[in-house]
Amino acid sequence: MLFERWSEAPRRLPLLFLAVMLIPVLALGWLTVQLLERDRRLETQHAQERAERAADRIVAASHQRLSELESGLRRIVTGDVAAAPAGTVLAVAEGDRIIVTPAGALVYYPILPKASHTPSDVFAEGERYEYRLRDLGKAINWFQARARTEDRSLRAGALLRLGRNQNKVGQSDAALATYAELAALGAITVDGFPAAVLALEARCEILDKAGRRAELAAAASALRTGLSTGVWPLLRDGYEFYAEEARRWTGESAETEADRNARGIAAAFQSAYERWANADGAPQRRWLIAEGRPVLLTTAVTPKRMVALMAGAPFLQDAWKDVTGVHVLLTDDDGHAIAGEVPDGSAPQAVRPTDASKLPWTLRVASATLDADRSETAQRRRLLLAGLAMVLVLLGGSAYFTLRGVSRELAVARLQSDFVAAVSHEFRTPLASVHHLSDMLSQGRVGDEGQRQQCYDFLLRESTRLERLVEDVLDFGRIEGGAYQYRFEPVDAAVLLRALVQEFQEAIRPKGYRVELSIDAESATVIADPAALSRAIRNLLDNAVKYSPGADTIWVTLALEHNSVVIRVRDRGLGIALDEQTQIFRKFVRGRNARSQQIQGTGIGLAMVRHVVEAHHGEVRLESRPNQGSTFALLLPMSGGEVSASR
Repeated sequence: MLFERWSEAPRRLPLLFLAVMLIPVLALGWLTVQLLERDRRLETQHAQERAERAADRIVAASHQRLSELESGLRRIVTGDVAAAPAGTVLAVAEGDRIIVTPAGALVYYPILPKASHTPSDVFAEGERYEYRLRDLGKAINWFQARARTEDRSLRAGALLRLGRNQNKVGQSDAALATYAELAALGAITVDGFPAAVLALEARCEILDKAGRRAELAAAASALRTGLSTGVWPLLRDGYEFYAEEARRWTGESAETEADRNARGIAAAFQSAYERWANADGAPQRRWLIAEGRPVLLTTAVTPKRMVALMAGAPFLQDAWKDVTGVHVLLTDDDGHAIAGEVPDGSAPQAVRPTDASKLPWTLRVASATLDADRSETAQRRRLLLAGLAMVLVLLGGSAYFTLRGVSRELAVARLQSDFVAAVSHEFRTPLASVHHLSDMLSQGRVGDEGQRQQCYDFLLRESTRLERLVEDVLDFGRIEGGAYQYRFEPVDAAVLLRALVQEFQEAIRPKGYRVELSIDAESATVIADPAALSRAIRNLLDNAVKYSPGADTIWVTLALEHNSVVIRVRDRGLGIALDEQTQIFRKFVRGRNARSQQIQGTGIGLAMVRHVVEAHHGEVRLESRPNQGSTFALLLPMSGGEVSASR
């Protein structure tokens, strides 16, 4: 049944219309997807091309930097210039003496310069009190006396031992003061280490145990700064030990970028120095990855002298500062980053491995403007999608309103067809009866006078019924077209209702129905057209009888409520579904229960009731439940004493 209804021509037309409209929508959507995908591919291609060009420029600039470094070294060796190029480190090694420019550029050295050495037996007496006799008081007095000497090396050794003994006996403040005096001696060597390093390390130990965090931070920062600026000559092991201790006290989790670069320079120089010291007199032109950092190094050597010019990552990265809009990353053979960074993401990358770039690291370049490119592309996409949305909205709106209009026209056509069929059936039955009786009477086949009288009475009822049907159809047409002339006058609704119910009762009594009337007002005057109002009420009564096949009683009441006269007609018939209760007042519309029970009707009765009541400035209300009956209520404003007329 459902398939048959949807396969009817009026149903197929909307579906066909939707199918036709769907074709351009799908085509437009497909074209939009293709354009967006093409735009995305172009965006990726442009980003890849920028990265490739940048990678080639960076490789060329890196080789140019090394050539500049060699040229600078030649000018220094020949005496054309005395200073190293900006961003580079110049180191000259002659024997056990190393001169570094700029000063402090090496954080540690491959060898330490010879320094005056204090004989170990100088402090033997004080150390005898400290270690053998365990008399720390005498040890303190002995070292205090020696700490007043003018010899800086001797004083530094005495101060170191004095602070140690003061700390042992719990004289923390005295020990801190002693170590502060020792730190002021700077790079004076004590037991092979700079006095300042030993003093600051000892101060940090005391302050850490005492929980004096503010002072500890200051002392650790001083140690940290001295180590990173290379002011104290240290070997690699010493530097790494004290650097690690300083980071622990300052709370730093790792080295800074500057520290890693400085350590790379020192490691590169140590490698070059060791080769030179091992009688390898060949000049070196090298790219290095030292301590995980990129280093450029070139040397000029003789058997007694080596001049090295070095540059770290900043000098190298400065070579491609003009290459903008990209991220640059250098990695070693294991893929570990040694300089720069490329953020994680989907940006296209240009890769130059070592065999292609002739560099000891792999170069990776990615576009840094991908977000901006994507933002611009996204803006274009938004405009494209906005245009598509506007077209779809217009197309959808046009389709909707067109389909809605067509559907309404089809619905009206179906309703009109149903109406014509219903009216034809309503007319056919009484006409057939009239024709049959007329034929019998005309041919004299009804001989008994009583039977003839019954035929006359039946003909009168059927002709009256036909007349009412015709009048209803004509009046409904005039009401719908606004041509009906209402004749308003003061009407006692109670009197009108009594007369109408009495007349209706006489008509339905032969069918076994009865009407119970209840009027709760002595007078209920309204301004109304008596004929139109009577027709509306009679329609409700007719419907109550017609749609109550299993009940024999109709209830009619009249009451006054809130300055309105309320007339209710109630039955216990088929009832009306909730979803049909607003549609049932439209012309030609009949409920599902009425159609399923094959109850005849034209579908204009309730539409006429609504028109008539609204013309009286009233309201129609419906309460109904399927198989439990319906109650129709007409609310009419009570008369204020004035008579008005309108069309």
